[in-house]
Amino acid sequence: MKFVEKKCPNCGANIKFKVGERDVHCEKCRRDFAVEYDTDPELSDAAAEIRAESIRLASDMLSHANRNMKLFRIIFFTIFGICIVSFLVIFVMGMINAAQIRKEYNEQWQKANNNSYITP
Repeated sequence: MKFVEKKCPNCGANIKFKVGERDVHCEKCRRDFAVEYDTDPELSDAAAEIRAESIRLASDMLSHANRNMKLFRIIFFTIFGICIVSFLVIFVMGMINAAQIRKEYNEQWQKANNNSYITP
């Protein structure tokens, strides 16, 4: 573990603590304070490049997902439309067939009961 040495902002005494610690206690003046770390400009530039690359990758993934969603919608509504049209065609054909059967039945019944007093 790496240690860092800084001066206490209250009394100026040297304080040694582990890298990464945020809360430090000065033994001389018994004060607690938060540690602020100096950042290396090269590390900041590298972090900015990584952040920019992450944003670019996230943007690419989002646009790819949007394209896939558009494709999904096109396929879904196409299949849905085909199903609706097929249902309507089958329904209308069934109604036409039922009307033809009813007509044939009525014609046969009228022939069989031509002189009958009962009519359908």
